[in-house]
Amino acid sequence: PPPPPPPPFSSRRRHTRSTLQSRGLGDVYKRQVLPLVGADAAWVTVPGKDRDDLPRVIAQRGVPEEFIAAEVSSPLTTCPVCGPLLEGNCVPAGLELQTECPRIPKAVFAAAGLRTHVGALLRTGNGRQAILNIGWREHRRLTKTDRALLATVVHQVGIALENAQLYHAEQHARKTSQTVRRAGLAIAETLDLHTVIRTLLDHLAELIPYDRARVMLLEGSSRLRVHAMSDSAEGVQFIDQQSASFDVADDPVLRDALSGKRGKIIGDTHRHVAWGARMRPDYEHSWLGIPLVTGRTVLGLYSLSKSEPDFFTEEHLKLAEGLAAPASIAIHNAILFERARKSGELLQTLSRQQVDLQEAERRAISRELHDEAGQVLT
Repeated sequence: PPPPPPPPFSSRRRHTRSTLQSRGLGDVYKRQVLPLVGADAAWVTVPGKDRDDLPRVIAQRGVPEEFIAAEVSSPLTTCPVCGPLLEGNCVPAGLELQTECPRIPKAVFAAAGLRTHVGALLRTGNGRQAILNIGWREHRRLTKTDRALLATVVHQVGIALENAQLYHAEQHARKTSQTVRRAGLAIAETLDLHTVIRTLLDHLAELIPYDRARVMLLEGSSRLRVHAMSDSAEGVQFIDQQSASFDVADDPVLRDALSGKRGKIIGDTHRHVAWGARMRPDYEHSWLGIPLVTGRTVLGLYSLSKSEPDFFTEEHLKLAEGLAAPASIAIHNAILFERARKSGELLQTLSRQQVDLQEAERRAISRELHDEAGQVLT
């Protein structure tokens, strides 16, 4: 039987606008966009953050994996077609047919079966750019109607991407809020210091991807000791050696972080003049430190490190600071509870010693009275 007719354009537009996830755009292309313009393939390429970063394909339909691998193998700015398209900053733009993309080898284009394709600039609500590519396996010429349809498709796909990004942002914010709330409740459930620190590091790993994390607490007025360390390979490890301590006065970075009572980000410790001998070339480039403060009492700080330079952002800083308040209260309570427990144990020990001394004194007096009475009787 003949295939059913495609839905009217108004329903296509509603369906495209209602797509709230980027991965769902591939199905939209198959059912709505491609039949509309009579195309065989479509893909959306997003440039990297910087000029030399590699792009990524967030949705595709009708192109093989080898073609996608070639698409993301070099920056878009190096392409004589895509580069000017991004710099032109005009939406819609680039509605000109290309026989092939200079970035992709001819053999890859031929293996995909594409003869002609069109690239158009997409603009989403957050200011990010993307390129919508539509391909045909036959030679095509764009008529006036084709250009009008393509311009409308570009506009609707841009709206769909904007909706998808807003949806992902909302989902991410909700998940982050739930994680912070769950972490605060979990941290406050116990008075054991090791459990508090382990819970803090575990929930930090859910919020911020790090290579290594440390929890350092003050001992005295200026002595800082590493109590725990966490990484992806060995998990949380507690350190009991007194050798893992140092004077804050000898480390200007930690001194500033503790005195400022606010988080601090170092983009690259290798370029930081005050990092000095603490430089770790293998795993520590980006560094983030959050002080642990309750009231006017500075307890210490916890730090996160990443091997990638300039990794941590202001958003990471805010997330880490969001756990600082409940963690500081829980650590302070755990320290006070531990001191009270040790004081109780010391009090019990002193009480037992006092009882033992009293019993010994009674025995001594008893022996003296017994000996004296015996001598008198004799």
